[in-house]
Amino acid sequence: MAAHTRTELGGCCCVISLICLSIILGEGDATARWVGDPGGVETPAIGACCLPDGSCMEVDEGECSFWQGEYQGDGTTCDTVQCPELGECGWILTAPVLWDGDTSLEFDTCDLRSSKDAQFEIILPYDAEWTFSVCEAGWDTYLYLASACCEGDIAESDDHPDCGAGSKLILTLPAGTYYLTMEGFSSDDDGPFQLMISSPSCPGDIAGAYGGPDHVVDVLDLILVLVQWGTAGPEADITGPDGVPDGVVDDLDLLAIIAAWGPCP
Repeated sequence: MAAHTRTELGGCCCVISLICLSIILGEGDATARWVGDPGGVETPAIGACCLPDGSCMEVDEGECSFWQGEYQGDGTTCDTVQCPELGECGWILTAPVLWDGDTSLEFDTCDLRSSKDAQFEIILPYDAEWTFSVCEAGWDTYLYLASACCEGDIAESDDHPDCGAGSKLILTLPAGTYYLTMEGFSSDDDGPFQLMISSPSCPGDIAGAYGGPDHVVDVLDLILVLVQWGTAGPEADITGPDGVPDGVVDDLDLLAIIAAWGPCP
């Protein structure tokens, strides 16, 4: 009768997803799968995940989706992202902002139309002409802007000329809090979408606390110029010798920031 032998291996055994153990693998062991040298084991990239309650955790994209969170990208951390909070009237967002959502995962909460809907409490930080757009949704959308939840007393949009069956609102509004509801035109219209809320910027207004322009030229814009110094930008390539972007971030772009310093007109 042959002797039972054991071979000690210094590699890695994947027992549970994301868990790797060094083991002594013996003849007949069948409870785990040997994958070899630990250096060959790939683990998913980790990033910040904004959860529905406004909290944040650092996980891979698949686990973020499992918890119905919004994945912020590989390599991001909870210290460097700002997770929106879910209020009584939907997600609380400060403009300008880009938001990815999917109404097929929502409910028919508002009585505006018979479709599933997404609701937002929008904070506009300054007076400006504001654009609310879901042009890229690819299905028949409907937008309502109001002074209260699930209303449409300020404006509404069905098929905008720029968007086909998509919706877009362009309004001059004072700073304040507004309520936006996104619906489908009919009960079976729903799906993924990207909500873009933006306002025209002025020269030099290239960065803000929430990522995009914020209607003021300040230290955040200056930092972006310094970060992209000597490169092609593109965000910080504001101007060149002929008064238009010239493909390099240099002293002319720095001077443009200084000249425009302060609130946009």
